[in-house]
Amino acid sequence: MEHTLYRKYRPQHFTDVRSQDHVVQVLQASIAQGAVPHALLFVGTRGTGKTTLARIFARELGVADEDLYELDAASNNSVENIRDLNEAVVALPFLSPYKVYILDEVHMLSKSAWNAFLKTLEEPPRHVVFIMATTELEKVPETVLSRCQVFALHEPDRAAIAALILHVFEREGVTLPQEVADTIAIAANGSYRDALSIAQNVLLMAKDGAVTAEDAASIIGAPTSALVQDMLAALGQGDAKTALAALTRVPAQTASIDMCATLLIERVRAVMLLRATKNDDYVLSYGEEAPALRALVGNARVNSQMLQRLLEARQGIGAASIPSIALECAFVELCA
Repeated sequence: MEHTLYRKYRPQHFTDVRSQDHVVQVLQASIAQGAVPHALLFVGTRGTGKTTLARIFARELGVADEDLYELDAASNNSVENIRDLNEAVVALPFLSPYKVYILDEVHMLSKSAWNAFLKTLEEPPRHVVFIMATTELEKVPETVLSRCQVFALHEPDRAAIAALILHVFEREGVTLPQEVADTIAIAANGSYRDALSIAQNVLLMAKDGAVTAEDAASIIGAPTSALVQDMLAALGQGDAKTALAALTRVPAQTASIDMCATLLIERVRAVMLLRATKNDDYVLSYGEEAPALRALVGNARVNSQMLQRLLEARQGIGAASIPSIALECAFVELCA
């Protein structure tokens, strides 16, 4: 039985891939039309599915495991490693129409390794397909980019990650509140892989087929929704004493100040956008918190200036010797 959510729910087919339709459609068309590129480069932030998509593409090409090779360029980045690769590609595949080489973290190759790879990359054997992946496009030489078909993978938005988490918990037979799925999505910072890793820990807290928001918050490192609402309500009333008192309760919940700032920012943004657009969708995802957020629409203190000041405070959290200082300063200024 597979117990790791990331492995269990890793996409196995193009139809399973989320947020990357623009890439999937081109890859499918290249296979259907017999116009398979000899070199592809997948670019995207960590956890967006670059290696997973590479494996799916190889599988759709009919490549057997014996003819699929994966190389971690971070630890195999020398010219000797690439020379070995150049020699190996000449051999015909064992069971498949192609030999596929997946080179992960390809930006880590040394300059001499890139130079040794260029000729093979430009004119590989007809039976070879190179699929490279990187999080840092700017470190890949222009001479390499000109020899590849480059695909930029989208970073999934919060809604897409939350939808995946709810799907996973439904498949696992565990009830998860929408607000927890949203918090996991925020904590994952655009990474499906990180979201599923966090979800793995949250799943362990399930009791009688359900996870409570309080238990999940302690695992994620987030303050409870009630505490965040207390802070936001106090800021809306210009009550610095109450806002600061609520902030002191964050460590007691084993929550991070950075996550606290992020959750505050998310909610202020939702109120601001609801006020500007009259679109209730901006607060619907907050579930039981939605009425309280709607009530703040008429509060002139909860505005774009508050949002900007909280954004500034979040940026300063890591630079302070006491993490809460940046938010404390912001709270005092916003309530003045």
